Amino acid sequence: MELIFYKNHSENNSFIENSYIIGRENNLGFPPVPITVFESVPKNKNIIYRIFSSDFSLSPAGDFNYETLSEADALLRAPARIYEDRISGSCYFRYLSGKNQHTVWLEDSRHSAAKLFHLKRLGFDRIYIEENKYSAPTVSKLFAAYGNRI
Repeated sequence: MELIFYKNHSENNSFIENSYIIGRENNLGFPPVPITVFESVPKNKNIIYRIFSSDFSLSPAGDFNYETLSEADALLRAPARIYEDRISGSCYFRYLSGKNQHTVWLEDSRHSAAKLFHLKRLGFDRIYIEENKYSAPTVSKLFAAYGNRI
């Protein structure tokens, strides 16, 4: 599998229209999609992988908030225990800030690699990894470990 960096394909609508985007697009605070969802992606689609962590908070009044984090920023908020969601293949932890309950879905290099290996088993030969200010540490670790081939 070839891993390809890209900065922004938004100017190329045909590229985006023919792509399946993996990332934390869920603004409801629910777990990320199960890794098995990749099995239904047509093989002719481009796979775009957006790597970042998400901090979802809920106030006692029911107000919901969402913040995008890098792996490093998310880990700074982590308590002693980090849990693994076996369905999605992602890690998460919870913490209190004032009276607000937070759930952070953490995308780290180990879980990113697991998702990439799963996509490889499904026969995808090229993954586009979006470069942004949140993904840099995780992507750097992936490439340090695997080069541009998985």
